[in-house]
Amino acid sequence: MTTAAPIRVVVRASGLSPSAWHADLLARLRLVPGVEVAETHEPRPLLPADVFLDPNDSALTQSGALHPRLGLWRFIFGTEGRLTDPATREHAAGERGVMVRLVSIDAHGAITLLEAGVIKTVTQSLSATRARILDAIVDWPARALRRILAHSFQEVRGPQISCALQAPATAAKASIAATMRGYARRIVRESIEEQWTLGLIRKPVHHVIDSFDANAIEWIEPPRGYALADPLGAVERSGILTVLAEGYDFKDRQGRIVALDLSLDTQGARILAGPREVLRLPMHLSYPQLIFHGSYVYCLPEASATGKVQLYRADPFPDKWVPDRILLQSFAGADATVYSHLGRWWMFLGNHADQDETKLYVFHAPDLLGPWEPHALNPVKCDLRSARSAGPLFAHDGALYRPAQDGSAAYGGAVAVNRIVTLTPTAFEEETVSVLRPSRTSEYPDGLHTLTGVGAVTLVDGKRHTRSFARLAWGLRQMARGS
Repeated sequence: MTTAAPIRVVVRASGLSPSAWHADLLARLRLVPGVEVAETHEPRPLLPADVFLDPNDSALTQSGALHPRLGLWRFIFGTEGRLTDPATREHAAGERGVMVRLVSIDAHGAITLLEAGVIKTVTQSLSATRARILDAIVDWPARALRRILAHSFQEVRGPQISCALQAPATAAKASIAATMRGYARRIVRESIEEQWTLGLIRKPVHHVIDSFDANAIEWIEPPRGYALADPLGAVERSGILTVLAEGYDFKDRQGRIVALDLSLDTQGARILAGPREVLRLPMHLSYPQLIFHGSYVYCLPEASATGKVQLYRADPFPDKWVPDRILLQSFAGADATVYSHLGRWWMFLGNHADQDETKLYVFHAPDLLGPWEPHALNPVKCDLRSARSAGPLFAHDGALYRPAQDGSAAYGGAVAVNRIVTLTPTAFEEETVSVLRPSRTSEYPDGLHTLTGVGAVTLVDGKRHTRSFARLAWGLRQMARGS
C-alpha cells in the first residue's frame, strides 16, 4: 500500500500583514495532515512546490519556470479583484461589506475561485475593518487544502473568474474625511428606529422559495410601543396558530420571549391573544426555536450575553419554560438552529464574540441533549450574505435547505435560502438558491429577517424604518461604550 505524497506549500513571508496573523496562518497550514509547509522571502518559488501562497497585499509577480502544480494562491479584494488595499474603497463609500476571494492562478493566467465571502465592515474605522478581514480569512488556505486532500483539486476549485487583478501604483490611505464620514453614517444609522413585526404567507415554505411574492405577506400590526420578530416556533390547532417570537419593548429596549395566538381564518391574519411574556432573563432574548423531541417540547432561544447555549423545556407549553440542558458552554451562540439529519443532530449558529453576522459555526451530536462536538472546519463559512441563521432548516424533494440572513446591504435586509450539498462531521458545502427581499411598496419595506414553515403556511418578519431621538440617544450611549 502506497501513501500519497504530501502537498508541498511554500508561503511567501508577509511584510505587510501583522506578524501574529502570518504566524497563525502558518500554524493552521501545518495542522493539516498531508501538507508540508516551507517559507520563503522570494516573490516567486525557487524550489518545486504544489502551492505557492502569497498572502501579501502587493502587486502580482511572475512565478517563473517553476509554476506550482496547484497554482499561485492569492487573496483578492472587492468585486473588481484588487490585489492591494483590502477595504479602502468600501470604507470611503460607506459600504457594509467587502468581497474577499482566495484564488488560484495557473501558468496561463487563468484564475480559479477557491473560497469567497463578504466580510462586514466597521463603519467608522478602516483599520478595524482590515483587522476583521484578516481574522476572517486566516484559515481559508488551510480549509481549501483540507478539501483538496479529501476530494481532489478538480472537485474543490470553483469556476474560473474574470477580473483584472488590479494593483494601484500607490497604496490608498484612510483619509480623515473618510473616517469622519464613517462616524457620520454611524450616527445617522443610530437615529433609525427599526420597527419589526410578523408576517404570514398562506403557502408552505417550499412553495414560498419557489415563487416568492413579498406583496402577498399579511402583516400583523404589533401593539403600540412594541416590536415582534423571530417567529421561529409555532403550533397550529383548529385554525389558530400559537407562535413563539421575540417581543421587544421600546421602553427598556430589551427582548423577551413571548407567545401569541394568530387567527388563520379568511378575514386575514390577526392577533387573537397576546403577546404575553413567557420567558424573560436579565439580558436580551430572541430567536426562540421550537423543538419537539421525545415526549417534550423544547425552546432554544438566543441569549448570547450569557456566554452559553441553553435549552428550555415547556412546563406547560407555551406559557412556562424551565431551564434544561446547557448544550454549549463558553460559547456566545447567536441564532442557534438545530436539526436532525441522517441519524445526527446538527446545530448552526454564530459566535457573538467572533463576527456573528459573518461566520457560521456548526456542531453535531448523537442526540439533541448532546454531547455536542465542533465541526472539523469551524467556522465552516464566512460570508455576510448567507451565513447567519434565519430560521429552521427544512427538507423538500430529497434536499435540505437552510435559511440565512443576507446582511450585505443592511442588517436584516433579506433572507438567503441555501441548499446544503454536503453535511458530515468533516465536510460542509451549501449553495444559495434564492434570496427573498422585501417589497418597496410594502407596509414593511426595509427588511426581511427570518423564514419559518408551519405546515400549510409560512411565517416571516419584516421591518420599517422611522427616525427617533430616543433611539439616537440610546445609540450614542452604545457608541460611547464601544458597542
